[in-house]
Amino acid sequence: MQEIENALGTANIFTTGRFDLATASGTQTVVDCTGDALICSDIENGSAALYVAQNLDATNPDAISWQIDAVVDLGIFGTADSASTFGATRIEG
Repeated sequence: MQEIENALGTANIFTTGRFDLATASGTQTVVDCTGDALICSDIENGSAALYVAQNLDATNPDAISWQIDAVVDLGIFGTADSASTFGATRIEG
């Protein structure tokens, strides 16, 4: 989720996605935008964007981490960006 706050109000953009550790790349797909209608007006549900992970650390295959800097185009309102850090740990079972 990305939260946007500006003079128009507050909106939340919800995304889902996939990430491939072998290529350090993935996609994010917009699921929904809630909040101020003007901010959400140019957000299309189902639109997808490619990204490449930063700082991928796979030196320990039992604990892998990476960062993603994602940007969503808000049309005439500019862009919304976010930085997230992810980790994956192996579960024995």
